[in-house]
Amino acid sequence: MNRSDSDSSLATVRAFLAIPLGQDLLDEMQKVQEALRQSLPPDYVRWVRPDQRHLTLRFFGNLPTEDLPNVEAAMKQASTGISEFQLRAEGVGFFPNSRVPRIVWVGIMGEMDHLKRLHRMIQQHTGHWGELPETREFQPHLTLGRIKLPNAKSAEALGQRAEEWAGKRLAEWRVDRVELVRSVPGPQGSTYSLLATARLERSTV
Repeated sequence: MNRSDSDSSLATVRAFLAIPLGQDLLDEMQKVQEALRQSLPPDYVRWVRPDQRHLTLRFFGNLPTEDLPNVEAAMKQASTGISEFQLRAEGVGFFPNSRVPRIVWVGIMGEMDHLKRLHRMIQQHTGHWGELPETREFQPHLTLGRIKLPNAKSAEALGQRAEEWAGKRLAEWRVDRVELVRSVPGPQGSTYSLLATARLERSTV
């Protein structure tokens, strides 16, 4: 339940918190996406556009605009004391599984303790706003696409092609900030705009 729905007269903004990706990673993800696309029917997957790619930390749903300053402050407080860290994208996988895939994703590896701590602090500090925080275990991933028309033949082809990236590193990037992003749904997918940024502490190492 979205707690911001209690007063429908308020102007709202659909928003989320995310880690932006490095350009090298965006380029590599595009190569993977194109390779997978070539071996599948055109209407099998709804592919995520490059400008839609990010690592989601918290999805709020619709927030009253008057709450945005408080959400920004909470985001910055949650990021306080957390140093920049390294992540890498590796391999291609599926939710819930390769036999009946619904989501195609690229895996995340690297300094996972830092990422999980950041995620935990974000949940704790922003839990007052928007949709209730996820109770499921955090499974960081980068979505490549969502299955539109499931069928066994295409799923098998997708799984076989994805094996080419098993254990393969795509790119590394340095996480130095968290972003509060506005999402505006549209017929060609959502468009995003940056609302605020919280910088992580620079590492002295």
